[in-house]
Parts: sequence; C-alpha cells; structure tokens
Amino acid sequence: MPEEAEVVAAASPTPGNAAALAKKYGIPRAFLDYREMLREPDIEMVTITAPNHLHAQMTVDIANAGKHVVCEKPLAMTLEEADVMIDTCKQRVSC
Repeated sequence: MPEEAEVVAAASPTPGNAAALAKKYGIPRAFLDYREMLREPDIEMVTITAPNHLHAQMTVDIANAGKHVVCEKPLAMTLEEADVMIDTCKQRVSC
C-alpha cells in the first residue's frame, strides 16, 4: 500500500543487515538497535519480524515509545507475555 504507508527505517542487530535492506529497497534510514529507531518522531508504526522470543519485549518497548505495533505470529511465547503486550498497547497507543 505505497499510497497509504512509507517505509522510512529498518533495524537489525546484525551488522550490515539493516543497511543492506535499506540500500536494496531505498529505505532512508538503518539502525543496529531498534530502540534508537524508536526515538525518531516521524516513525508511527513498527512491524516486528524478529525471532518469537523477542516479540514481547519489543512490543512493550515500541508501545511505550508511543508507536503502533504490528507483530508477526506467534504473538508471544506464553499467554502471560501476550497479556502484557496487549495491556501495554491498550495503555500507550490505539491498537
């Protein structure tokens, strides 16, 4: 949906991965740490495509930064993690 959304950044903790993706697809910014990316005021939504065990912490961090979250399945490793993710999003942003 290029008329609806624009990819403005990519993040990966693996050196070179985000930069290579950004170069390949013309994404203007690349980060080694997603938390640094969350400080960017123009980023409104983050899609999490990280390993499953990282989903809960990333979702909480993203929501606490006031950004909308899209998370790949499975949502979380446990029901308790999922509950925390959902509760945090409800408190911080419109989910």
